[in-house]
Amino acid sequence: MYWVVMAVSGIGAFALARYLIRPRFEAWRRRRALPARFVVVVVQATGPSPAKHELLGIAAIRVTPGRVDHPYFHGLVRSGKPIPRKAAESARVTQQMIDSDGRPASEVLRSFVEFAGGDRLVFYDAAAQLAFLRPPDEPHAAHIDNPVSDLRDMARRAWPARGSFKLRDLARSVGAEPAQRNHPLNDCSMIATVYVEAVFALKRLD
Repeated sequence: MYWVVMAVSGIGAFALARYLIRPRFEAWRRRRALPARFVVVVVQATGPSPAKHELLGIAAIRVTPGRVDHPYFHGLVRSGKPIPRKAAESARVTQQMIDSDGRPASEVLRSFVEFAGGDRLVFYDAAAQLAFLRPPDEPHAAHIDNPVSDLRDMARRAWPARGSFKLRDLARSVGAEPAQRNHPLNDCSMIATVYVEAVFALKRLD
């Protein structure tokens, strides 16, 4: 059993990713199969539809396989109206957080584009999440043309016999116990861990 600590810059050991690697040479084989660097992304919104709901935040971790220090990005978007309580709970934000730290959507999108660069973006449910990052009224959306991986789709192809493809269940199935703190950066860490396993299982990048 091989342990990899995913320490997010600025907040110490914020998330712990456990990779189950049999002999030591498999660790190197996995690293060669992965992108040299990739960015895991979680979008926070008031609901699932960009046409009806608002973007509230973007969380991301830039992962370089073989390193333990992974920079993170978390930008909150200032909403033009009060956030419904259920939507805030689902997005894991509060009105106070938005009021104090929120910025215009255009600024957050611009900062995210700069953070992501040209690296591969990894999402859980890419189509739904990307729709919030490519709103038609935001000129910065056109700059997000990175290669994209959809972890949920990859997991269904890698492990078709699994009964559940919820993110937390997938994380447990590869030996990464979900963090107790419910935060989008912890979701990023879980996605990164499962993505590594899915790439190895599929023996290809998606």
